[in-house]
Amino acid sequence: MLLSMTTFTSASLKASSFVVQICGESQNPSMCNKVLHSNPCSDTSDLKDLAYTSIGVALSNAKQSLDYVSYLAKKTADPKLKDRYKTCAENYDTTVEDLSQSNTFLEKDDISSFWTYASSAFGGPATCKDSFEGMPAATAQLNEVNKKLTLHTHIVLTIAANLSLTSASSLVSKVCGITQNPSQCNHVLGSNPRAAEADIKGLGYISIDIALSNAKHSFGYVSSLVKTTTDPTLEGRYDTCAENYDDTVDRLSQCKTFLDNGDISSFQTYASAAFTNIDTCVDSFEGPPAAPAKLDVVNKKASGLIGIVLAVGALLDGQ
Repeated sequence: MLLSMTTFTSASLKASSFVVQICGESQNPSMCNKVLHSNPCSDTSDLKDLAYTSIGVALSNAKQSLDYVSYLAKKTADPKLKDRYKTCAENYDTTVEDLSQSNTFLEKDDISSFWTYASSAFGGPATCKDSFEGMPAATAQLNEVNKKLTLHTHIVLTIAANLSLTSASSLVSKVCGITQNPSQCNHVLGSNPRAAEADIKGLGYISIDIALSNAKHSFGYVSSLVKTTTDPTLEGRYDTCAENYDDTVDRLSQCKTFLDNGDISSFQTYASAAFTNIDTCVDSFEGPPAAPAKLDVVNKKASGLIGIVLAVGALLDGQ
């Protein structure tokens, strides 16, 4: 019984800390607490549950705000005000749709799209506010309505941002956990700002871009070795490496096309061929004369980066 109570208390504290975390990052912590605690289970909710709560509150408010500003547009006789109210109505209508879509993508665990639509929803009231620059001014009540919707949508956006970071971190760990060099993988993906909001397909594009850029530089380096060596055996081996790196550049470029088309089987085939090309370069140096130390480092780095592409391919294939 003691163990059960301790476990429950620990879980509650962890979940409750999400409310503290989100509201600490919100524009109005007091309102944020009120919104999230509209769900009596908020203190034991995870981030996803809090997202549903915040979307529900923001969506209800957005619909009420749309009704109010539509009423203003019909009531006013001032043509300039009417245009401005219509602008707000259009943007509030979009906000309603964006929040509805956010909820749909959250249900599908598509955190990247959830964040995109949450961000768009947040932009609705901002555009309404901007439409009232100069005279005639918005009514005091519309200013309050707009301010409240801004705060509500910001809570949704804050949760979306935190879910994106959690999702990305989990995905990076999953990808790097099946590579030959997890440390290199975590460093490469963890230091890339695009990875923070990427889904598994996004990590595919990121890993290809990094491996492709490296392959191009490596091709340039090996080509320079071909031109500078006077040893015919080394020249032949450098030629082999240059040909393989050139093919690797082509293979990785094709991987991006296959990813665009959702052809994961071809994506994996070409990534595997790119990886094999580096092995071929390494194998060409069996026996003396040996490869220079820098070429060994170049080959090792290239293999590691292409290995990340392969790891992403394996996870994409498992979806």
